[in-house]
Amino acid sequence: MFKGLAFLIMAVGVLGAALAAGVGYAGFTDIYGSAHDTGSPGNPTCQQCHIPHSAQAAYLWAKPPKIGMSGLQSLCFSCHDGTITNVGQFIGDATYESHSVNPGVEGQDCDRCHEPHQGDNWKFVADSIPATYRNANLCSLCHNTGGFSHPQDVLTNLPQDRTWDPYASPPDFSGTQLWDAAGTSVVSTGDAYIKCKTCHVPHGAVADSGLNSMAYTDGTSHEPICENCHQ
Repeated sequence: MFKGLAFLIMAVGVLGAALAAGVGYAGFTDIYGSAHDTGSPGNPTCQQCHIPHSAQAAYLWAKPPKIGMSGLQSLCFSCHDGTITNVGQFIGDATYESHSVNPGVEGQDCDRCHEPHQGDNWKFVADSIPATYRNANLCSLCHNTGGFSHPQDVLTNLPQDRTWDPYASPPDFSGTQLWDAAGTSVVSTGDAYIKCKTCHVPHGAVADSGLNSMAYTDGTSHEPICENCHQ
């Protein structure tokens, strides 16, 4: 009994050390109660993704990585491709744009924005990102808003179409979203705030549109994404 307990403690320690070496996280308990807490009493949460022996890839991955991808993407999309969860399944659809990453480069892969172990943040935005940007204005962390003329954090109800729902059937990428003041919840009716993600989305943008939530059609200044507010 004691040998078995000692082995379990050692295995957990090895797993924790390996994960700490490759992925930053605030603490094991941050995942409990989050959307990544997929365990059960007989199948602990950590084992859903990681195993200390006979692992499938880097980070002691318990599942086969997504074929055709590399780096963290291959791990994330082994679940987020519709096989385990429908959340994010549209991201792998080649007909839609996603923010570019450098697969396999620490801090420039999916971990540029997301940390799966920090479940208390909106959309698992990494704790390394200042709290000011852990919301629908995340873009402005890297993209200096001083170089853009469109205002942000302005209260309005101007968009004619406020529907942007990649999980609808069929998906609806026709509108632009307004947000609450914190930028963590979409407001579907009434006055709300313009944020970066009102016009731009890091995942699910219309192809070849510069991550715009609505498509440009003819290259002129009269475009749906503008005319949704400016008639």
